[in-house]
Amino acid sequence: MKEKLPHRLNFLLALAPALVASTLLIIYYYPFLTDDSMISLRYVERFLEGKGLTWTDGRPVEGYSNLLYCLIIALLGFLGMDLILAARVLGIACSLGVILVMGSFARRNANQSGLAPMLFLGLAAPMSIWALGGLEQPLLALLLAFAWTGGMRYFEASQPKGWLLPAVSLALGLACLTRPDSPVFCVAFAVALAWHSLPDLKKLVKEMAILASFPVLLYGGQILWRKSYYGEWVPNTALVKISPSSRHFWEGIEYVGSGLFVLLPFSLIALFLVFRLLKNPEFRSKAVLLLAPLLLMIPYQIFIGGDIFPGHRHTVPLIPAFALILTEGISLVGKEGWIKQKTPSKFMVNGLGIILFGLLILVQFADKGNRRAKAEKWEVVGRELAWNLRTAFEAKQPKIAITAAGCIPYHTKFPALDMLGLNDYWLPRHPPRDMGTGWIGHELGNADYVLQENPDLIVFDNGSVPSFRVGDSLLARPAFHSTYRIVKVRTSPTGYVSKVHFNLYSPKVGVTSEGEKLMVPPWLLGNLDNSAVHLNDRGEFVLEIRKGGPLTLDLDKYATRDSLGWEVKMEGESLAEVESRAFSDQKGLHIRLQTASEVKGQLARLELSKMAENSPGL
Repeated sequence: MKEKLPHRLNFLLALAPALVASTLLIIYYYPFLTDDSMISLRYVERFLEGKGLTWTDGRPVEGYSNLLYCLIIALLGFLGMDLILAARVLGIACSLGVILVMGSFARRNANQSGLAPMLFLGLAAPMSIWALGGLEQPLLALLLAFAWTGGMRYFEASQPKGWLLPAVSLALGLACLTRPDSPVFCVAFAVALAWHSLPDLKKLVKEMAILASFPVLLYGGQILWRKSYYGEWVPNTALVKISPSSRHFWEGIEYVGSGLFVLLPFSLIALFLVFRLLKNPEFRSKAVLLLAPLLLMIPYQIFIGGDIFPGHRHTVPLIPAFALILTEGISLVGKEGWIKQKTPSKFMVNGLGIILFGLLILVQFADKGNRRAKAEKWEVVGRELAWNLRTAFEAKQPKIAITAAGCIPYHTKFPALDMLGLNDYWLPRHPPRDMGTGWIGHELGNADYVLQENPDLIVFDNGSVPSFRVGDSLLARPAFHSTYRIVKVRTSPTGYVSKVHFNLYSPKVGVTSEGEKLMVPPWLLGNLDNSAVHLNDRGEFVLEIRKGGPLTLDLDKYATRDSLGWEVKMEGESLAEVESRAFSDQKGLHIRLQTASEVKGQLARLELSKMAENSPGL
């Protein structure tokens, strides 16, 4: 019992600082939540509603790359938890779980070799960033931590327990369900197992069969299910995001370099230690186990061009491997007596540790990717815009075309069109000729396709001007300008200003007719200069009419052969001094509103009735 006390004390000493550090970083980076997380949550929400694992109505596509993660969130949602909260709870639990798993593994050492690696995990900001980020990386990191620590125990034991290798296989199989590129980790583990068991070929074949059982069963099962459900062998995400090119090659190299930088100085220390471990027969198999995934994932990340998200998302699953290298490396150094020979006192060792961790902390706050995660708040603006649109149009369920496929579709619950193709069937199968020369995952886009789909609303990003390939090509189409009106929307309650394109002739958000009358939604007269629309107390969009230039609207569809006047009837607040005129001719229907009053008017309803022919124009 007495011999166990130092182990337990060491475990507690290592556990508390790491968990506290990780918790503080999670608080610091809150409320980071990436837009793509809400793509997965939309699939989950529709799944819970009985609509299947789909993003919108129509032909289903697999626009997520985290099946197991989605299913766990669905379970939490089924139990009554809010889905965004569920994503955060799962992410935080998995991130802290990695520390616990690694601490449990390090506890077997009688020295303090577990203290530094666990504190490294707690201070590595990408772990805390993606604990909040709402995607699958913390879950993947936890499963890999189970697999790697289980593998190391298997390699250490002269007669390993019979359940150990099947448990490793299960962890790797679940990892394959968590991300479709996880077979890379399975291959890396197989390489390490071959290194450990050869030249005993009979033993190796048996071990390989056990190791491959769950990955083949689960990953193969998912592929067959994907083919039967979505009609495809590969997910939509692969078609959209994987476009090898020289540009993406260099971006991949930069991404890998930034991933090593954010873990400085411990990434370099780990690389040094892993080669020290390779030289020692006692540690060699474990070193191969930890080095192989790094050697395979680095070329893979270069091949796909890295990632566009802040906070080094693809580095997160590799951080436990670095921590295990540190654990084993420190143990090796202690066994070799290197510290005793090269350092005069423990004081210098502790001082060096303080310096190294101080550098790690400085790097976390200086790193560009981590700073982007801290600064990223545009999803908050998009969420508020979505809430406003949903309040105004929930009953009509307009179809909304977007480039940010998470936040706005998730919060509006509207039928949607993903103009960048991640959740669309047609776009990834009709890529542009210069695919691979643009920003990863944002290269698709076809203006003619969007106009053919005729969405009721179009929103770029969280409510900005047209952007990306699809935005540029839409701006070059006369049909886009004659069909859509860009309007400034002042959202409640914070007053963010966003931009939304409204379809002028949509029966849900555009001009409609009632006999001889035309009902013109007030928001269609909004513009980007001196007017905006906002929600009133009844949850309706009203148009602000201010002193200044006139508000005009031209409707080509309502052209008449002869000049025709229209009677204008307005409803709202403070409209007494607003002048209104409307007439139609061969070019269309023309509406004009203007006020000289200092009092801001609020137009809630605009009704036009036909008058006599040959009326004077504007």
